[in-house]
Amino acid sequence: MLGHLEFVDEILTRKPELAKGVDSRKSSPLHLASAKGYLQIAKRLLQVDPDMYLVSDIDGRNPLLIAAMKGHLDVLLWIGLMLLLLLGHTIRLVTILIQCHLHVSWNSSTNQ
Repeated sequence: MLGHLEFVDEILTRKPELAKGVDSRKSSPLHLASAKGYLQIAKRLLQVDPDMYLVSDIDGRNPLLIAAMKGHLDVLLWIGLMLLLLLGHTIRLVTILIQCHLHVSWNSSTNQ
């Protein structure tokens, strides 16, 4: 699924509920797109279900944190801005973005 936007579009058109599915580690398709930095696929998945950014995997990580951990700041910022502007998910989103910022900051300081 990763990296093939047309394929993802076709699947989500036929079975939009697949955007909400999780695997044995409780990772959603949005977790995977965030981990790989596939911004267009992340956008498409969030069109189907904007609340999927709230889903945490078995390790307690949501897609925004995964994007931050993997250094995909374009995915992180786009998801964050979309949710803030379109949905008004301010308090929860601010909490998540603070976690992501702390992770990125800590990672930067330990890798120097």
